[in-house]
Amino acid sequence: MTFSKKLCLSVSLQFHLGIIVCGLLFSSLAFSLDNQDDTQDDQEEMTDELIEEVIVIGTKRNFKPEESDAATKFQLRLVETPQAISIVDSELMRVTASNSFNDIATITAGLVNTDRDISTFNDVSARGFLIDFVQGYKLDGVPIPNLGFSLDFDVIDRVEVVRGPSSIIYGQSDYGSTLNARFKKPQEDYAFAGNFVFGQYSDYGITADVTGALTSDKRLKGRLIISYDDRESFEDISFFKAIAIAPSLLWDISEKTSLEFQGYYQDRELADHAGFPMQIDAAGNVVLPDVPKDQFWGPAWKRSEADSLYLGATLRHEFSPLFRTTLVAAHSKSNRDWQDPWLVGPADEFGTVYLLDFKDKLPVETNVLDFTVTGDFDWFGQNHTYMVNAYLRDTALDQAYFFDFLSVENLFTWDPRAIPESPAPLDPAFTLDATEIGVGGLVLLRPTDRLSIMLGARWSETDQKSEDFGEPNDFKDSDTLPRLGFTFEAIKNVYVYGSYSEGIVYQSARTPDGNLLGPERGEQIEFGAKADLLEGRLGLGLAVFDIDRTNVAAGIPADPTFSRPIDGQTHQGVEFEVLGQPIPGWNIMASYSWLDVKITDSEIPEEIGQQRANTPENMIKLFTTYELLNGPLSGLSFGGGIFWIDEREVDNMGSFQLPSYTRIDLRLGYEWDHWRLGINAKNITDEDILASYSQSIEEGIIYQDYRKVVAELSWLF
Repeated sequence: MTFSKKLCLSVSLQFHLGIIVCGLLFSSLAFSLDNQDDTQDDQEEMTDELIEEVIVIGTKRNFKPEESDAATKFQLRLVETPQAISIVDSELMRVTASNSFNDIATITAGLVNTDRDISTFNDVSARGFLIDFVQGYKLDGVPIPNLGFSLDFDVIDRVEVVRGPSSIIYGQSDYGSTLNARFKKPQEDYAFAGNFVFGQYSDYGITADVTGALTSDKRLKGRLIISYDDRESFEDISFFKAIAIAPSLLWDISEKTSLEFQGYYQDRELADHAGFPMQIDAAGNVVLPDVPKDQFWGPAWKRSEADSLYLGATLRHEFSPLFRTTLVAAHSKSNRDWQDPWLVGPADEFGTVYLLDFKDKLPVETNVLDFTVTGDFDWFGQNHTYMVNAYLRDTALDQAYFFDFLSVENLFTWDPRAIPESPAPLDPAFTLDATEIGVGGLVLLRPTDRLSIMLGARWSETDQKSEDFGEPNDFKDSDTLPRLGFTFEAIKNVYVYGSYSEGIVYQSARTPDGNLLGPERGEQIEFGAKADLLEGRLGLGLAVFDIDRTNVAAGIPADPTFSRPIDGQTHQGVEFEVLGQPIPGWNIMASYSWLDVKITDSEIPEEIGQQRANTPENMIKLFTTYELLNGPLSGLSFGGGIFWIDEREVDNMGSFQLPSYTRIDLRLGYEWDHWRLGINAKNITDEDILASYSQSIEEGIIYQDYRKVVAELSWLF
């Protein structure tokens, strides 16, 4: 499909009437609030010092960040960025008790948590795509293969969610979203924070965080965070234990030059499981088996051990406003020792299932070199911004594993402690050495004070050498990706935008004539509006998108060793979100998402026309808090959240729909002197929340987000 046809298709989406209504409401609200800002300007100038102090106190707890470089590699106000971006900062993570990418997905517009509470991986779906383990997660902008790498969120300052394809910035990247976690950075002023978490199911954790200047001239600053986490689950046997350490240094060599070092290490052990299969009843219908919610669906000896290491250095220098450079060198490594037996079905009417045995050792190592030049320049009386980037990424892994049938079991009499352990030697299975290089650039032109136009492109190449049980499968491929976008300030502090972007995933599949199939692409057209209101305290965002997944490798039934290309999925949706502080002390995060994902071509005829698994058509998310800023109860805060998720398909063939659910959370906090106490109660009604972890009726049905109360006590100095 040509670009012009895609543009016409996107503009004439089937849901255009709803978009017009949303747009009118958005513009009306923005216009009225903006006028309210103007009429209040004179009054605010006359506000006395006491009220002024209250506003400062309230504003510092605002959920709403102002700018980010996650979508462009140069700092840009979120309202001026022609792409949907959500940022979950440390304050929002704290009040929602979010400590993983899965928790971030629970509260963020357009994202779905499809994983267990205790898990080896992070399973997150965005805009109908399961975020790729290798390509979708970044740490300070550096890819971190999520095959064994685990992140302790006590060391994270914020998570940037760039929705839609972003290969123009990150090279190979996910189509639905890129999740970029940012480390907490060293601060100039000395500070110490001690944090203790305790809750249900024998949960407890402790964190120490110290930062400050290390020299008298305050040019050298340091930070050290040490964290220990020990928690269990409502599920029998499940547990998670980890210790993490994150040292960092920031050296301001001069006013224009800085050098930053970041380290991170985590060692963890956990017991998780892969869920249970659906059941086929006597009438041949797919049904949800009546099994205990707290059951551990794996042998009691199932364990996963892993250690993760990240080392990064960033050198920044400003030669002039026209020429600013950033050089990043990073190394990440993880070692996973995994036992993962799981149950496979579907179960028959009597509950008969099969237990498969799987064990592996998987070391993964990634090295990244990233060089970026940014600058501002004047042209025809207007200021413009550009970015040029070059990167090199090398990933290597060497997997050994064992896989075999273990036993016949029964869902209704399952006893995880009755399964004897099966020692087995691991066989070399898969090796990979992949190198990716890329060169790209963006320019942000501002023809007028109200209009900006973004143009960009990136060329990238991958060279992959791999062996699967001794069989080589090497390939080399390259491609060039464009990016187009604009923003226009329609009225004061209200912007409309549009963009075209692509994501790319290189694939080793070959056609029957022996040629490479070529890269798989995700092509997105997005239109939207953003508003920055109430002097920047409140942000509104509306995004309408159309994503086509093209050149997808599909097996050929007559010869499954070869593949054919299909243009097999269309993702259309609407996302609306509100984030910020309408009045001092009151913070709010709210969103609505509508998603329609259809499979239009597949080697499995039953999939055509079906909604993709784990893609709810509608989602409503709300979390809000209010803090008393004056009086005898100053420092007391309270609030909560409501998360409603629509029905989801278990698989891509419409076999069964998991029911919709409403999760209700509560939050209570109090701060005094140097102390801070917070209590979070999640899912207070103990709603049954199900997910299809494996997107199949044969395995991977899980319960998640159980009722849980957690308290946090912090001492700040």
